[in-house]
Amino acid sequence: MLNAVTDAITIRRAAVATLYTNAFYLMANTAVMGVLGFLFWMVIARFYTEAEVGLSSSIISAISLIATLSLVGLNVSTVRFLPRAGNPVKLMNTCFTISGSVSLVTAVIFVVGIGLWSPALVLIKENLILSAAFIVLCLSATLALMVDHIS
Repeated sequence: MLNAVTDAITIRRAAVATLYTNAFYLMANTAVMGVLGFLFWMVIARFYTEAEVGLSSSIISAISLIATLSLVGLNVSTVRFLPRAGNPVKLMNTCFTISGSVSLVTAVIFVVGIGLWSPALVLIKENLILSAAFIVLCLSATLALMVDHIS
């Protein structure tokens, strides 16, 4: 019986600890976002054609790929070097600037050569507004991934 009481106290202390609370929130965030994403695509699939859903999915996948590649490992290196940085603000600004620049260049190259690697998405290149939106979304996704890794 005493063992059960000490176990309950240990569990309560662990639940109150900041590290465990943050870990729980991160896991809950992942689960909620997964469920919401699933529900989103279920609703979209009901109201749009298969071709439209496929194009949308392809565009989102291309943005995610460009954003992930544009991190060039800086997201992981900030976890390693940020605690020991003499000027952490300068380090973060540098990482954001490099990742953002790589993202912009990569997105522009993707849009220019979209006829080669994804002819079905040529509609992005043909419409200036879609091209600009694609590039801005790539930049936004890259910066969001960087913030996600350092927070």
